[in-house]
Amino acid sequence: MRALLASVNDAEGLNTLMMTLPGWATSDTPRCRVRSYDFFAMFCEVPEMDSSLYRVDWSRQLASSVEDFNVDVHTAAQRTLDIFVKSVPKDELEPLVFPLRRTTDPTGFPCQHVEVPGFSLPEGITLTVPIIIAGFTTGTKEHSSPYSYMGEEHRGTGANIALGPMMNIGRIAQGGRNWEGFDADPFLTHEAAYETIIGMQQTGIQACVDHGYSKQEHKRTMSSSIVDDRTAHEIYAHPFLRSVVAGVASVMCSYSLNNGIYACEDDRTMNQILKNKYGFQGCSFTPDADYLRDYWT
Repeated sequence: MRALLASVNDAEGLNTLMMTLPGWATSDTPRCRVRSYDFFAMFCEVPEMDSSLYRVDWSRQLASSVEDFNVDVHTAAQRTLDIFVKSVPKDELEPLVFPLRRTTDPTGFPCQHVEVPGFSLPEGITLTVPIIIAGFTTGTKEHSSPYSYMGEEHRGTGANIALGPMMNIGRIAQGGRNWEGFDADPFLTHEAAYETIIGMQQTGIQACVDHGYSKQEHKRTMSSSIVDDRTAHEIYAHPFLRSVVAGVASVMCSYSLNNGIYACEDDRTMNQILKNKYGFQGCSFTPDADYLRDYWT
């Protein structure tokens, strides 16, 4: 089985595998749930396999599964959690801190009087200690803290989704939406977006990154951004990859067209790159309710 997993060497095959296993993990049949964790444990033990795009989702799945009252299931989940955490380099554990926290909060973890079967096993909660330590020792709190305040502000208004961060690359000084974004540098943009998402979503608010290629505000529903594949990957799409790594909940497409196709209907961007290549599993929606009214009518 390990040899079979090691033979999956393309992004599409890896994504197909990672889409299949979570389905088993939520199956009504305990045996399927156990098998999904066993297979993911094997996956983590194959050094050729890169699990970086799927770590956040699996940390949530494994942390929630220790609540399963089926002994075989929560034992397998705990065993896989141990292998998974050990397979992640220490300097890459920090993005798992808040997903773990948000997942375990409803269980009463840590140290509350709530029975969590998986944490009652001999290893207990010690399997999560490396992630907890990462939360204390890494990360840029001076970046994420202001955005946690933004998240709390949204919660105070009763909102569930914050329409940001906006990641338009401000390459043109006259761009009408430059003031909403970060910079013309894709590296600075994706790092700032990452910290924004982490900070906001740790408060329970869902972040929504936007907008893609479009930079033009004037006649924005009629303009078309002509972008070749290399430019798309190296400049415009890269912040979205970093956002997926941060565990962003949703994505908003733009008003305009991408290479002659309306952005929200652009299969290349929304499906092939964002979902299949980057592994985004959240929701995506249009930038304005007027679009939905036009669609419904």
